[in-house]
Amino acid sequence: MLTELRGPFFFGVAMFSMLTIATVVLQEAARFVIRYPVPPSMFFTLVGLAAPQFIVLSIPMGVLLGTLMAVGRLNSDQEITALRACGISLYRVLLPFLVVGLFLSGLMFLGNERIVPACLSRLREIKNDVQTGRTKLGSQQRMVWPIYFAGELRWLLTAGKIEGYDLQQVKLFYFDPTSKDNDFWIDAESARWQGDSWVFFNMRQVKLQPGGSGADQLIFQAEKASVPDFKITPDTLELPKKKPEELTIDQLAGLIHTLLSAKQYLPSDKEILDYQTQMYFKYTLPLTPLFLIFIALPLAVLPQRSTRSAGFGLALLTVLAYYIMYAMFTKLGAAGVVPPLAAACTPNAVLLVAGVVLMQRRERG
Repeated sequence: MLTELRGPFFFGVAMFSMLTIATVVLQEAARFVIRYPVPPSMFFTLVGLAAPQFIVLSIPMGVLLGTLMAVGRLNSDQEITALRACGISLYRVLLPFLVVGLFLSGLMFLGNERIVPACLSRLREIKNDVQTGRTKLGSQQRMVWPIYFAGELRWLLTAGKIEGYDLQQVKLFYFDPTSKDNDFWIDAESARWQGDSWVFFNMRQVKLQPGGSGADQLIFQAEKASVPDFKITPDTLELPKKKPEELTIDQLAGLIHTLLSAKQYLPSDKEILDYQTQMYFKYTLPLTPLFLIFIALPLAVLPQRSTRSAGFGLALLTVLAYYIMYAMFTKLGAAGVVPPLAAACTPNAVLLVAGVVLMQRRERG
């Protein structure tokens, strides 16, 4: 059975990958290369970094098409009928496919968690490098970063201009969790990340007066100095700028915790709901191959004259229905209409219920 699955699976993954890459990735890469003065080889770099996302998403499609065609081939040769005549149920026939589906689910999870975020982050860095001549924080005007620890505001960093690893017109406020008497703020002409800490130039450190009363008390002044306790890396400051697909589950969870800890955010804030929905989908989306197998096997044992054409058509319809549900519940979860966890679980739940119902009907038939 698994031998029959192998060929259609790789064909399905390759076909669906090429369709999405050709319609999305190639066009975006071509527009970027035409717009900016970069060598032609940059085109292949951009395509190579964007492709893994679509290859991973094609795994469920390949599993569905492969199962439909493999089981359909066995069914057309009356091998499924012979197995059932020997007392072997469809659930027993399903077992080898579920084992393969479980392996591919793990592969899909690792791809979404390790390969895809790294490739997409690198892709964005390359584009920033071309557009601004810098990497990491890119180039932008006036940014504010509140940084929380244990649900309390600890640092507040503001910069009038950001270019790469350089911050201009910097103000850094520190709020001590034990005593307001230890609060201070730093005013610096610029700051630069040196690999393990931020170095502030033409800076002065001033004591914050409780309630804003009293004159500022100068604590320290230097042409060049660092703040030992301020170890926030550019990657941390960059997280809110990244798209959810560029973040791992741990990074998304940390970002959600930071936003929830911020007093200016509410748990119903759409930004938080979007991150929560995307985080839960990172858990549920890799399970899709397992649930699609439940759909594919009972559909494949229907009487068919043309296994290949019917399998291809059913695969397209099922995948289309699933990704319509995926897109719809992603929006519903981000909008707060459906709880994020429920939104992420619903598409797979629909597949599971439909698959179990079809399996039961085929068993009785």
